[in-house]
Amino acid sequence: MLKINDKIINKWLSGETRVPSYITLNEEEFTIREDLDDSFEVILSNPGISIKRVGIAGVIIDNASSIKVSSTSVQEVSLVKILPASEDDIHLEIELEHVKLHRGLTLQDIEVNTILSVRRAKLGDTRLENVKLESIYINELEAESFILEGVAGPENIAKDTSRIEFQNLSGNIERIRFKNVRNFSRIVLSGGYKSNNKPTVKDLEIQNVSVEGISIMGVYIKKFEVNNSSKVGIGELNLSNVEIDELKITGGSMTALHIENSKIDKLLIDVDDIEMISFVNVIVAHTNKVNTKNVTVTLTARQNEMKLGMLGLGVDIKTSNFNNERTKKEGPLMCDLRVNSLQGNGDLIIQPKTDFDNVILENLQVRNIKIYCPKNTINHIEQFKLSGDIYSGNITEVFADLKIENIDFGRFVLSNVEVGNKLQIHSSARNVIRDKFSMKKVTVGDDLELLNYDICPGKDAPPEGNMRGDVFEMLKVYIGGDVILEVDGNFGLSSRTPAWIRKIIYGVARRNYDANGNPEKADKYFVLEMRSRREDNRWKSRNSKSIRKKITGELGYWGEIILIDIFSEYGTNWKRTFGVWLGIWLMGAILYGIYDLFGLLSSESVHSIVGYMYISLSALVTSDPSVRFSTGFAIWTYAIEMGIGIYIWTQLLALFSRQFMRGA
Repeated sequence: MLKINDKIINKWLSGETRVPSYITLNEEEFTIREDLDDSFEVILSNPGISIKRVGIAGVIIDNASSIKVSSTSVQEVSLVKILPASEDDIHLEIELEHVKLHRGLTLQDIEVNTILSVRRAKLGDTRLENVKLESIYINELEAESFILEGVAGPENIAKDTSRIEFQNLSGNIERIRFKNVRNFSRIVLSGGYKSNNKPTVKDLEIQNVSVEGISIMGVYIKKFEVNNSSKVGIGELNLSNVEIDELKITGGSMTALHIENSKIDKLLIDVDDIEMISFVNVIVAHTNKVNTKNVTVTLTARQNEMKLGMLGLGVDIKTSNFNNERTKKEGPLMCDLRVNSLQGNGDLIIQPKTDFDNVILENLQVRNIKIYCPKNTINHIEQFKLSGDIYSGNITEVFADLKIENIDFGRFVLSNVEVGNKLQIHSSARNVIRDKFSMKKVTVGDDLELLNYDICPGKDAPPEGNMRGDVFEMLKVYIGGDVILEVDGNFGLSSRTPAWIRKIIYGVARRNYDANGNPEKADKYFVLEMRSRREDNRWKSRNSKSIRKKITGELGYWGEIILIDIFSEYGTNWKRTFGVWLGIWLMGAILYGIYDLFGLLSSESVHSIVGYMYISLSALVTSDPSVRFSTGFAIWTYAIEMGIGIYIWTQLLALFSRQFMRGA
């Protein structure tokens, strides 16, 4: 083994001993060249030595070797093309401590297992290229740039021992780059978790890196880009207590991304294959997008910043502490989306690309929320929930619009929600909310629009008592504008929505129009409410075990249609009632004419259209004692017409007073 230290170098420099032929030595440079075919141990620790550059190039070593530089005036260290003499496991250890390598550190084409340790050092441009690394440990580093390219951990040792660690970074680092790095358990960059004065990395790039985990803590990064090919993946990327001006993650696969207690001005995540994403206590600004093969989530801060308490995608987050356990959802990946405590004057846009088990949004204060699939595309969300904080009672506020498009739901729940403008639930084709629809303590400033949705089809029997809320409930719902309910362009809900549910929805609409002082629109929904109640009562009677209830229910159903709906649309349409009155008047006149034609009217023939009309009019308005009939047909027709007239006039009086004297 070749052993070199400060004393030997001083003897060489003084000429006391001869310098070997494979060594270049002068006041500026110390280099071991390719003629050496042996292991080496170089230790330089004397600050009095004036050497500025230390280099080892083209050396073949047959045993463990090392180079240690500390507390010297060396400004550059370069190791290039270090080869093993055999296939044995040979190690190269490089230690740098308390040095200022302004000219940089270069490790290139090293094919032996290398251990790099740097402590309390200032480095210029640092480059590791095509190096077989066992581990890197760096503590208290200041550097202009740090580039790793084509670096691989050893394949014949345990992965948990092969790490790249940058601890206690400080100052301003122009660039850190990891390219084609593989076979490491973890890459760590830390600037000191509790430090308020974070070190700055202007450009951090990770490209085609295969590693089980990357952790970055306590660092300010101006531009951070992760770009992996589809064949290369990162296990977990953990970002904690970081500030990032621009974060861009694109390319291949990643198991998990966790961001905690951090601030990101601009975020783009475009990764097809990722199992889970979690944000905890993150501040975002500008436009931020998370795009995977299953969903696109966009956060757009319109003014200032948006504070995000928690966003979880494909994971059930039990705690915000990275050191505690998280439970991953069993089954298909990316089946859960949870957003909690999002606050700011911005927009939340969610575009599912596949079916989801849960989309849970809680305790939000945002400008707009949009959840949509493109036209003619339908995806299913088994459970959708938008609510305030269930523990504190805080409401979720959507300052402008809440819009949902082309989503098929299993359970749909809104609770403790205020929408400033419109609540729109639209579908370009017929869609369903299958198992549950619940709106509790919901305030909508403008319109509520529900288009092309069938609610809980097939659940015709309302559950008993408190169980009804498990299927459908609308409690304390206030709508400031219009209630627009349409299916296939037709006003109201379709018959696939059970009658008892339609009755409740129409009742809510009618009460809101009454409260807002719009009686005409309230009447429209009152008619629909009463028709739905009629259908619900008929369904109950038909499914009763009592024959009497079946008969009376059917009679009541048809009697309500004829006497209340046809005559006056449940007391809301005086024009229809008056039209029915005119129709009966004319029909009565025709009947009396037929009776007279066959001699069944009276002893004296009338033979006058005006006479027939007068007889019919007298029956409908008031009985005329001068009218005499000779047959029972005519008498009973007159009596029935009198009864109908009395009923119609009572309705007309009520309708006129309701229509024209409502405000009296």
